[in-house]
Amino acid sequence: MENRYKKEPAGGRSRKISFYWILLGAAWILSSFPSGFSIPQVSRQASSIPRSGSFLDPDPYPWPESSPELQGLDTEMFERAFQAADAIPNMYGLVVIRKGTLIAERYFHGQTMFRANHLHSASKSFTSALVGIGLRENFIQNLDQKMMDFFPEYASPLLDPRKYQITLRHLLTMRAGFAWDETVADLEAYLASPDWVGYALNLPLRYDPGQVFLYSSVQSNLLSAIITKASGLSTKEFAKKYIYGPLGISIPQWYQDPQGYYLGGHTMYISPRDMARFGLLYLQKGRIDLQQIVPAAWIEESWKCTGHSGWDWGPVQYEGYGYQWWLGKLGGYDIFFAAGKGGQFILTVPELEMVVVTTADGDSWVGSGAQNQDILRLIDRYILQAARRRLGDRLIHLPDSAPEK
Repeated sequence: MENRYKKEPAGGRSRKISFYWILLGAAWILSSFPSGFSIPQVSRQASSIPRSGSFLDPDPYPWPESSPELQGLDTEMFERAFQAADAIPNMYGLVVIRKGTLIAERYFHGQTMFRANHLHSASKSFTSALVGIGLRENFIQNLDQKMMDFFPEYASPLLDPRKYQITLRHLLTMRAGFAWDETVADLEAYLASPDWVGYALNLPLRYDPGQVFLYSSVQSNLLSAIITKASGLSTKEFAKKYIYGPLGISIPQWYQDPQGYYLGGHTMYISPRDMARFGLLYLQKGRIDLQQIVPAAWIEESWKCTGHSGWDWGPVQYEGYGYQWWLGKLGGYDIFFAAGKGGQFILTVPELEMVVVTTADGDSWVGSGAQNQDILRLIDRYILQAARRRLGDRLIHLPDSAPEK
């Protein structure tokens, strides 16, 4: 298949390898779970768990500022959005960008713009962007390249022969077929292994590759390892060179597996303003400040529906999954969003030229699906309603007495 993203290769070769954090416990991997997934309660030892609040970004992106009124939106609805957000016990931040300007920003429950929040599974959308850049830079041939091409050291006559048919496309769309449910037993075995890549590659297959959507963070973690194997750079070095540096944003913390591979499915920490900068990059088809950072064709393909998970995202209709991005309709508008457990959202609304970022406490996963839904309802009921009231034909009457949940 023709590679639509390539240009001349660039970049040196180095990789940082460090062994630690295997005893973090299941907590921060459990914290990557998206809405719609439930597991039994697990005890956690706070002394071994990295907390989101431990990491700060001293220099969040300095957005040019405007206001809802100047951008043609109903200011009253934004004030009501802030009130509703403050009433959500675990809500941390709400940032809204329209036409490249910051029009609303508020933090709650003692948080500030300097907090680098754990993105949880919203990290996966950043990993997707890195795969697209890897294609452009000729580190990766195409999405039909086989997963095992990057891991010859794990080849074995004992390996299920179907493993050699798993492609990058299967990993991107959560269709590798691994027998993995992100249960406590799955996670404990994964964390206890001295080699997380090897453990993932040796998981049994429940389905033939490409057959069924089956969400698992190990697929995103393998994509990150592939980026490192293909480029010779750690995923963090790769990200800094090709995305974070050009965007002017930073990653104050990002965890690694025992072999030193940065985790592609979770444990990335970024401030809300920097999250919004990444959302604007995607909203503008990969081009920002006169630079084409992510190929436009990659973003277009990433936002195509490859199937439906069947998860309940509350007010989101027609939910689907692309290349580590979620998509659907909210309040009548097409939306494309990165989503992390407990309310970490980078939600883009192309029709409105809008990016909405929310952060919340995702460390406590009990009830996180309901919290995701509450935050999406807030966006629909107030932020999108602010657009409908002023921009015309989509006005939906929501009585003031309507319940929030």
